[in-house]
Amino acid sequence: MATVFATDSILATLMCAPRSVYSWDIVVQRVGNKLFFDKRDGSQLDMLTVNETAQESLPEAKEDINSAPALSMEATVTNQNFSQQVSRLYSTNGVLSQSPGLNQLNPMYTRCSLFWISSLLKLLARFGYDHR
Repeated sequence: MATVFATDSILATLMCAPRSVYSWDIVVQRVGNKLFFDKRDGSQLDMLTVNETAQESLPEAKEDINSAPALSMEATVTNQNFSQQVSRLYSTNGVLSQSPGLNQLNPMYTRCSLFWISSLLKLLARFGYDHR
């Protein structure tokens, strides 16, 4: 039986936390002897990061089109739209087919893995995989 539960994105965030310039918001709940790591709704963990390795900083004004939040939102939306566009089935004449639910996010499947950290600590991690 596992004692610690987390997702792949939360584990990656925790591993990168010492070097990250972005804030992160992780909620840890203890239920008995079990720890559950989760993200807060609407946190930056859902967004792609931008400009982490750039030499010059981005504008601080949030309403600026080149600010970090605006670029992060644009990168996330572009990434989601691109994945939807390339996953559509082509019709016989080469035109992309119009399927119902086209604007929905692509489904992912998950896989859980159990890691034995020590005799008392077992981590159950959920990993998301693209269905293609």
